[in-house]
Parts: sequence; C-alpha cells; structure tokens
Amino acid sequence: MPKTILARKKAMQPVGFRAQSILIDGRGHLIGRLAATVAKTILQGHSVVVVRCEGLNISGSFYRNKLKYLEFLRKRCNINPARGPFHFRAPSKIFTRIVRGMVPHKTERGKQATSFATVRGYYTVLISTSIRDFDLLHLVLDV
Repeated sequence: MPKTILARKKAMQPVGFRAQSILIDGRGHLIGRLAATVAKTILQGHSVVVVRCEGLNISGSFYRNKLKYLEFLRKRCNINPARGPFHFRAPSKIFTRIVRGMVPHKTERGKQATSFATVRGYYTVLISTSIRDFDLLHLVLDV
C-alpha cells in the first residue's frame, strides 16, 4: 500500500483578495466592541493599527473597573513572580491582550492571524506617522 501524505489545509483567500492595513482611531470606542471588530478583521487576514488607545472606554463605573483590574494584578506565580503571568499597564498593551483573548491564538489559524504584529496599539497619534499608507476605517459604536 502506498503511503498517503496528508497536506495541511491552508486558509484559502478569496480570489482578488488584498490584505489591507487598517488604521482605527480608538478614542471614544468601547474596548470590548472594538476588540471584537479588530479580532474578526485580523482573522480575515488584514493588519490593524489602533491609535489613541488611552481614549478607549470601559463600560461600568470607574471604581468597579479599578477593583476588577487590581484583582487581576494580584494573580502571579508564588514561587517566582518573574516567570509570569505578566500584567501590562499601558492602554495599548491591555487592548492587544483583549484582542488576543478573542482570537484562537493556540490554533494554526489563530497563530497566522496574530503573527507579524497584525494588531498594534499606540498611545497617541504621532505626527511622523504617514496616514496615507493606511485605509481609514471610522467605526461608530454607540451605546
């Protein structure tokens, strides 16, 4: 009997597909809704840059969100805390972690989506950033 070699299925892109770099202004958006949109977009093969991550909104009261995040910061390795888990404080890193939680990053499809820095968050808009390189996407997420 001849051995059959099973080829791995690769994500098939539609004909005429062009991966886009999408620039999103994060100011005023709800963090979960924007993260869900970004996660769906990177799974489709696009790369996303989110600027002004410090302006993202979290629903609920400030006090409740602060207590919830402080409880999250207490989780650590008792033997050697330098081994992790690592908790980011920067708004851009918090956002990228939320997006990673919405992507199946342990599967092959998710690894392809999250590789090569497909999601990048920035604290403020830099003047040197050339916006011409990106397709602007205006998301209106009202509560």
